[in-house]
Amino acid sequence: MVVDNNFIMPPNDISTIDFIDQILKIGISVLKLESRGRSPEYVATVIRAYRKAVDAVYANTYNKDFIIELYEELRQVYNRGLSSGYYLGKEQGCSETYGSKATRRKVLVGNVTGFYGNNWRC
Repeated sequence: MVVDNNFIMPPNDISTIDFIDQILKIGISVLKLESRGRSPEYVATVIRAYRKAVDAVYANTYNKDFIIELYEELRQVYNRGLSSGYYLGKEQGCSETYGSKATRRKVLVGNVTGFYGNNWRC
């Protein structure tokens, strides 16, 4: 971690999308995706990207262009920058700025002022 002005810069979010083929090849069949405290949009986007990546590996359509597309999707939601962590002998990156680097911002469209409890039916 980089210490600058007495603050420890937070690490980038770890992404293994660009070498998920290698992870699957060695026999790993379960992935745990960390999302504690993240928004539903974040969770849905990350799970969707990993599902697409795994499916592409098995369909033999996993390639650099496809990985770039997945990273564009991941960058849309809250992130502190993306890196591969210490996997493959690389150094974990650190966020150089405070907060999210998301390319898409949420827009407030209104406030809920009340609701009718359990009176509605699906």
